[in-house]
Amino acid sequence: MMKSKIGYLCGSNSWGGLEMNQLKNAIWMKQRGYSVILFCWNNSPIHQNALLNKIDICLIEQHKKYYQFAKAIKLKSLIQSNEITHLIIRSNHDLSIGATVKWLVGKKLHISVFMEMQFGIRKTSIFHTIRYNFYDIWSCPLNWLKEQVEFNSKIKKSKICIIPSGIELEKYNLHQSKSELRNELDLPLEETIIGIFGRIDINKGHHIVIEAIEKCKQKNFKLLIIGAPTINESDNYLLSIKKSIEKENLTDRILFRPFTNEIEKYYQTIDVLINATKSETVGMTTIESLASGRPVIGSNSGGTKELIANESFGFLFESQNSDDLSSKIEQYFANENNFNSNNIKKGISQFDHQKVCQQIEQRLQLKK
Repeated sequence: MMKSKIGYLCGSNSWGGLEMNQLKNAIWMKQRGYSVILFCWNNSPIHQNALLNKIDICLIEQHKKYYQFAKAIKLKSLIQSNEITHLIIRSNHDLSIGATVKWLVGKKLHISVFMEMQFGIRKTSIFHTIRYNFYDIWSCPLNWLKEQVEFNSKIKKSKICIIPSGIELEKYNLHQSKSELRNELDLPLEETIIGIFGRIDINKGHHIVIEAIEKCKQKNFKLLIIGAPTINESDNYLLSIKKSIEKENLTDRILFRPFTNEIEKYYQTIDVLINATKSETVGMTTIESLASGRPVIGSNSGGTKELIANESFGFLFESQNSDDLSSKIEQYFANENNFNSNNIKKGISQFDHQKVCQQIEQRLQLKK
């Protein structure tokens, strides 16, 4: 029986959750004994990080989103010469070229979409329907995204499934105590700490959080902001929120830390996380916080609403509404003892990367 060889296509020069999830899945499947290869652009962030993780690389020419027939022929040749049996795509940018490759190769290549972006616009034209149905599997990380795909497309329902975005849950079960880590990371030992982690970008809602904190009657807590501005973009937004902090006399209550590869340590130091993104597709910071046993105060839209499980693991506030966020912060302080760390961790066991990889194996019918 022919062994499966998995190809991961990523035509992107960015380095965000989408690219990180594509690389992480390649690493995990390699660890499970599969032959994997990443098709990517030269010197892209995913290329550089794949080299560091000893993932095999096949460099491809940069392609545009649509009408790349000549480059699809070249990509098809690379896929065949590398004996790829299964191709996985995550970026919308790669959907058109991926469908063209499938049309050229046919049934000899199994090709899947692992959805990372919202499907918020109806795409039911013949053009979209033909393209999307070239794919063998259309995997959604959450149920609300599956419902979105079913409503906004004519993809055959038999092809649509739910496979979560996995994380290595064991990384978030640290043996050090909260006080030990706060001491190590130079954070206040006694005060409550609220966190907002991730890219510092206007769409992430840091300014909403600053406004809400200024309105809170409860003052005995710190806000910990960890992250950096979007790569290749200016830091004007970061400067603007720092000006707001100074204007509202919040300087002593707000702590900044740069982007870190040891973010799991910081999750253990906080008491609650805020996810203020207007509409988060999935929200990896929410999953990571819950994996650390920390509740989340999140926008009542997108994937956050589903992850918090109808406020079993935190509170939901009206998206972009600093008054309501302020109210929910106060509500957290009144109910913080009701959240059990172990119960929160158990509630997201489906995101364990080993379980996710098993689902991928079963759905794609992979063979070692």
